[in-house]
Amino acid sequence: NRAFYGIRPLYTKDNIPTNAVHGFINILKKHIFGEGRKEFVISDMPKTRRKQFVKLISNRIGKLLKINLLVFLFALPLIAWDILSLTYASSFGELNLVENLNKYITFLNNYKFPIKTILTMVLFLGVCGGAYVIRRLTWDEPISVFYDFKKGIKLSYKQFIIIGILFGIFAHIFELSFLLLKYNNVFDKTQLILLYALLFLSSVLLFILLMYSITLSSVYVSSLFTIIKTSLILTLKYFIKNLGIIALTLIPVMIWFLFDMIYLNFIGYIILGMCGFVYIGLIWFLYTYSVYDIHINLKQYPDYYRKGLYK
Repeated sequence: NRAFYGIRPLYTKDNIPTNAVHGFINILKKHIFGEGRKEFVISDMPKTRRKQFVKLISNRIGKLLKINLLVFLFALPLIAWDILSLTYASSFGELNLVENLNKYITFLNNYKFPIKTILTMVLFLGVCGGAYVIRRLTWDEPISVFYDFKKGIKLSYKQFIIIGILFGIFAHIFELSFLLLKYNNVFDKTQLILLYALLFLSSVLLFILLMYSITLSSVYVSSLFTIIKTSLILTLKYFIKNLGIIALTLIPVMIWFLFDMIYLNFIGYIILGMCGFVYIGLIWFLYTYSVYDIHINLKQYPDYYRKGLYK
């Protein structure tokens, strides 16, 4: 009776009822294979950003790896140019000689910096597309990786290009500053330690500011001035927490580039190519969402408050 009456009426083309057969087969399948896939309910959504991270890694790893590959393809020209520049730099000889150092700085200013800035803009177009797809993933929205990647670039490419140019300029300033500190004999040991510490702190602040700018640009429709202003406020307000997120994201990915060893650098590039970009991006997105929920979404964008989480 349950097999026949438990489902809607079913008939063959000759008007023969098949409810019982169909119902019996379904009951048999449940006994053999179990209940099957559980129907999704709202309460199944993660309740915290940490649980959301685990869920995304468990259920969406394939899409995350595709996003990473696309961003890495946009980063390849910049990586190749950096490698070529470092190779060419060896032709200048010992940089502790003033004449060689001046030649190398001229090369940096006239050749490496302009080309690197253009390639950084290309990289940030990839970051723009990847950020949009990650946003949709974290909001538990349906995605098509390639379609949404292209859509993300169309929606926010102007802001990301400007952010890329600014990042390229600051990165160039830091590179020049590091060179001058390393090969300049004007400062004593104490001064050098203080200047290195200041340079390190400035680079950390720049990276935090960059990550806030990327997530803000991909979520809200705001002017670049507002994005940079908000990023700076949140960078300073949550500086200690931001440092913890930097340690969590950058150390596993970027530590390979701190050593002047080709095989370690190669491992670093492999990690970046496989999962590095999306690992850094996903953690920063989820972390900054928790910040935005408190300072922006609760009052200004209630529809965005705890979006992707069980409320």
